[in-house]
Amino acid sequence: MLYFLHLSRKFWKSSYQELRGICSFKPIESLWDNLIIEAKPGLLSSLNSKENVFIYGAFELSDSCSIDKEDYAESIYSSIKEQAEKADGKSIMIDIYDVNSKHGYSGKDLEVLFGNRLEKDGFGVSMEKPEVLIYAVLFNWTCYSGITRYASGKRELLNPIRHYNHSRSGISRAEMKIEEAFDRFGIKARRGIAIDLGAAPGGWSCFLAKRGFSVIAIDNAKLDTGKISAAGVSVEAHSDNAKPRKGTIMHYRMGFQEAYSKLRDTKAALIADDMNISPAESATAVTKYLSLLKENGICIMTMKSVTKNIPKHISAIRRELEGKLEIERIAVLPSNRQELTILCRKR
Repeated sequence: MLYFLHLSRKFWKSSYQELRGICSFKPIESLWDNLIIEAKPGLLSSLNSKENVFIYGAFELSDSCSIDKEDYAESIYSSIKEQAEKADGKSIMIDIYDVNSKHGYSGKDLEVLFGNRLEKDGFGVSMEKPEVLIYAVLFNWTCYSGITRYASGKRELLNPIRHYNHSRSGISRAEMKIEEAFDRFGIKARRGIAIDLGAAPGGWSCFLAKRGFSVIAIDNAKLDTGKISAAGVSVEAHSDNAKPRKGTIMHYRMGFQEAYSKLRDTKAALIADDMNISPAESATAVTKYLSLLKENGICIMTMKSVTKNIPKHISAIRRELEGKLEIERIAVLPSNRQELTILCRKR
């Protein structure tokens, strides 16, 4: 069986080690964070396990064919049509992921072209309510394809950040990271105070406010109030003893050390930390705010790796958080391939 996997480019050695712990495999195609392997059947659930740290997406590939350079689109379409015949009359959505083809078509171009072709050939195509996903990976002039039942809640597209690109408000690319963390870690919380450390320009704060939190955003830098307002969220400057209303942001324009002294009576349901500092410093900042976190409250933090010694950084965070927060999950997320995201809980 062939599988297409998304790995982390920065952490590719750790990704390979994790993969070797799951199965024996033979690499077929490789380009850093895109990998096609041959391995035994029945591995899909293990390769897609939410417990994996460095592997964050896998698809079964049932067919492969050479791409004709002279008749590029037609040779790919023949593979797509063969998969469509397996759909047994169900509505179809097409997903094309072009890894390193040197042709002029984009994946999106091909999706539109093939969708129209399938409709003309009598197949049902739906972007709104698809029942089946047909996917193709274009890699070194080979088309690898497969078919699966579509479930939108699983966000199962070959391009793992595609959903998040569509949903984000445009404040910053970082807001995809917090949305992915909620999805990947299954976070359901939607109420209470959220403290966002290192909030500027406001992507994380905006996401949390739209989700229903009352957000305290802490950063010396400005928030992008124009884009936040355009996303339907209001921002106001802090005033002593005042708390943000539900679904709004209150900006403490100061460092987290100074802000802490003004928030001693606050009890937060969530602390978010995406500060661009070392892992140990970030963990220290979080532990300073633990007295403000309710029992069973959660903390989402990113770990910037200042060296290639990933185990060393994870150990430093564990030492700092030991006995204070329980680390529930650590993962590389699709739009955040340069760092790790950590979910902790106060017990």
